[in-house]
Amino acid sequence: MIKRPIPLDKETAERLSKVHSTNTSVERLFKKAMRNSKITGIFGTKRLLGKPDFVNQSTKVAVFLDGCFWHGHQKCYKEPTHNKEYWQNKIQNNKKRRQKVRRQLEKDGWLVLAFWECMVKKDVEKITKKVGQAIKQRLSLNY
Repeated sequence: MIKRPIPLDKETAERLSKVHSTNTSVERLFKKAMRNSKITGIFGTKRLLGKPDFVNQSTKVAVFLDGCFWHGHQKCYKEPTHNKEYWQNKIQNNKKRRQKVRRQLEKDGWLVLAFWECMVKKDVEKITKKVGQAIKQRLSLNY
């Protein structure tokens, strides 16, 4: 039986309601680099399972930019001091859902690329280059 976490206090719930999952600073940085590199695709699509941050439909390449906090990056994640049980469950569920979504996309023939938020911030050109190479490789395979 799954134990329900303690609900968030009003102040925390209000603060979190203002956190947006789209058009984040990392997404804007990535989008700009992709456009500068002339790599085409759809940004922030809601139509594909898991809502990837970037999709090139003709080659079936999907890119996810994972937030270090929301997806529990080992190097960056710092567990909140309040309501630990809630956050542990939240991050665990995010990880499970991410894994399930990516497995399904791969099963459906998609190449899934995932990058941590900190990696994009550190070297967005390197990330962009990897995405471009993946698309070119898939194009040569006639996707």
